[in-house]
Amino acid sequence: MRNNSLILALVTLPLLLSANLALAESRIIVKWHDINQLKSINDNTVVNGVLVTNVERSSFGGYSVIAADDTAIDTATIIQRLQQSGLFSYVVEDKVISLEKSSPSNGVTHDSSKKPAKSKIAIGYAIDLNKHTDPLVEKEFYHDVQKAFANGSTSAFDAMTIFENSLGRKARVAIIDSGYFPHEDMVAPVEQARFIRAESYYVPSGNYTYKNAVDCTTKDPNNSGRDSVCSASNIVEITEQSNNALDKSWKPSKFEYDSEKGKNVPVEYEVCVSGHGLSVAGTIAAIQNNGKGISSAIGSDYIEIIPVKVIDSCSNDAWSSDLIKAIYWASEGDDVFEGVTKISSAVDVINLSLGSSKPEICESGYNLLADAVKYANEKGIVVVASLGNEGIAGETFTPATCHGIIPVAANDSFGQLTDFSNFLSEQQTVSTAGQQVVTPTINTHIYKDPENYSIYCQGETTSCYAEKQGTSIAAPIVSGLVALVKMQNPSLNPDEIFNVIYQSGNKFHESEVGSTTSMFRKAPNNRIVNFKNALLAANDDVQVGKTSVTHLVAHVSTDYANDMIGKYGKDKVCSAYKLEWNDIYDSNSYDVTFELYGTNVAGPMTDTNSTLIETANKQARTQNSTVVVKEYANYGVKACKNGTCSAIEPFDFGSAEVNSACL
Repeated sequence: MRNNSLILALVTLPLLLSANLALAESRIIVKWHDINQLKSINDNTVVNGVLVTNVERSSFGGYSVIAADDTAIDTATIIQRLQQSGLFSYVVEDKVISLEKSSPSNGVTHDSSKKPAKSKIAIGYAIDLNKHTDPLVEKEFYHDVQKAFANGSTSAFDAMTIFENSLGRKARVAIIDSGYFPHEDMVAPVEQARFIRAESYYVPSGNYTYKNAVDCTTKDPNNSGRDSVCSASNIVEITEQSNNALDKSWKPSKFEYDSEKGKNVPVEYEVCVSGHGLSVAGTIAAIQNNGKGISSAIGSDYIEIIPVKVIDSCSNDAWSSDLIKAIYWASEGDDVFEGVTKISSAVDVINLSLGSSKPEICESGYNLLADAVKYANEKGIVVVASLGNEGIAGETFTPATCHGIIPVAANDSFGQLTDFSNFLSEQQTVSTAGQQVVTPTINTHIYKDPENYSIYCQGETTSCYAEKQGTSIAAPIVSGLVALVKMQNPSLNPDEIFNVIYQSGNKFHESEVGSTTSMFRKAPNNRIVNFKNALLAANDDVQVGKTSVTHLVAHVSTDYANDMIGKYGKDKVCSAYKLEWNDIYDSNSYDVTFELYGTNVAGPMTDTNSTLIETANKQARTQNSTVVVKEYANYGVKACKNGTCSAIEPFDFGSAEVNSACL
């Protein structure tokens, strides 16, 4: 379905915390020759000269995670010795996923002493950021309603007029991200999971070993901010995964010198709230027509969100092993994870609004991430990932470029590639709106002081909205479309779903003024998604797309037209027109053929009142243009596939400019 490449960081968050820190021990992912040997190693066991300090008893796809003491030998030597132990077929260092942040378009400041300036209303959403009203769907503009010249895409709301849920239930979408946060415009999740374990980092300042995954025992069930500051005595390490995906973490905020230990120790911790997972989920499934907030791509009537927390809300980092565990868990794998209840049934879509550029191979059978994606695909699950926000060619961006994943770029409201979006010049990609999209929001600053951010909130942390941008926002819109296509035709497999969405999209190669677009120059194999056409394609319905009529001598000089008339006769020259059309895929894909018809009967063209105009060799018409010397008053065309044809779409001869020599 797609290409290969590497390992991870996100499209909307801060700088890599661990860049300034050193691991006290190395985390290693191993694939066992025999998973039953997992219990043969205990904590503080020596394996071929490597002191294994911790062994996770969870396994995923035949893999597990161990921690090894790296004070005596470096990580490369640890990996080499473990490989030589004979226990493992695959040994690799567990990588930290760094989470990038592009500049937010909403102006939410990190200086809580200053109130943010009022932002403009986002293109496509009828939302007053002060009132947070949600008018009827019929009165709302949607983010993919764009000018016809830009991409011709139809409103997702309009697509719902032809939508039929043949799945018989809501589509389940796993958001593997920073977790969930309660919000007035979101349905509380029924299922969730957290794959984060406490790991040690060495902090040079004060020689303090900081645990990046901790919890505060201070109870704050209403998320009112009581746990914004947590004393060291109330901090506990997260030693197990769980089914609590709440988007909160804590980090040391105040230190005191401990004379016995001879170093500074934390006496106070402060809360961190990312909010990225909330915004991603809200883009797909914010509640529609509830008098609050915004209308999302699909809405809660058709989408069930399964939040899976793999990102620490303070460091905005994740471990690649935790991401892989989350994929297996969401896919209803056979693995049993310590502390985590098994998911009730596999999800339909996995959304990964994260990634980074790393020189590593992502190929099934070689890389454990690719193995996880392959496992999900084989169970019929479509995996969607953002392509990154560096504004560069993204061939080394992972996981979006891994085989089996749909890579998503971001376009603006005019269909152009955004200046921040990564792109692929040779690989097939899709894109959709990725800027000025209003979503539910939360972050640490809002959580601590919602009243100071009243322009985004109504004094409550659960009533905040803001404009967002990034391929991490575009990806969930595509995930929503994937869910619709799967509900429309549950028989489609992941490859077929991608083909339906890709082939029914618009390549947007020429702008309104006839110049080559930035999208086509940088990403000629990209398609801007079209919700309605994708649903038509999912049904295998064939529809005629655009039609046009051009007078054959309309744009030649009058003298030249007169010469032609003198040579061939006025009736023949002035009755010659070029007819052009396309199917809804904007291509001759999927074995689509065409039938041309003519009639002298006024009114709608039908099979009974129209005559089939065959090709000269009586073969099926595969080209999407022809020249006719007008013999009938009206002409029309059908698109056909596998013996099924669309209705006849008429040509509008009144729109054709005629040369003055023919008047």
